[in-house]
Amino acid sequence: MLSAQLFTGLQPMQLKVLALHADRVAFQAGERLVGEGEEGDAAFLVVSGTVAAIDSETGETGEPMAAGTVVGEMAMFIDMVHGSSVVALEGVAALKFERSMMTRLMTEDPELAGHFVECMRERLLDTARRLREIDEALPDHAPMPIDDDVLADAGAGGTSSAFDGEPRWSTH
Repeated sequence: MLSAQLFTGLQPMQLKVLALHADRVAFQAGERLVGEGEEGDAAFLVVSGTVAAIDSETGETGEPMAAGTVVGEMAMFIDMVHGSSVVALEGVAALKFERSMMTRLMTEDPELAGHFVECMRERLLDTARRLREIDEALPDHAPMPIDDDVLADAGAGGTSSAFDGEPRWSTH
């Protein structure tokens, strides 16, 4: 778990609790961890083996992802449909983090919930920055409607209306 960025910065006891509550699962070569278009309710942390996304149109296999990869991470927090299929390229051992378990643990440990909210906030900011760079590189550039003040505030630890109040976790 220590190699997965999503879990970096958690306290040793938090990591232990997460590991104790996760399901240990195994996949054979060719088995799907998640399927494109399927509803997700859990994430998988690859402990050993390699996995890859499969392009649904061409059937081509993406770059291999090794131990430390988290597959379907948003599904352990919110209702979602997987955007791609991910299959085991060889025998894979993984930890499965179900949303119901994560919701319960985050309710019991607000610091744990705060950690994951911060991780998702950082990812959203990074995505917004990357999109702005792409947008600015386009011919006939018309700026994206992203408020620089909101990005600056969020990057400095501030909050925007999307993060105001108590976190709302799905209990699906």
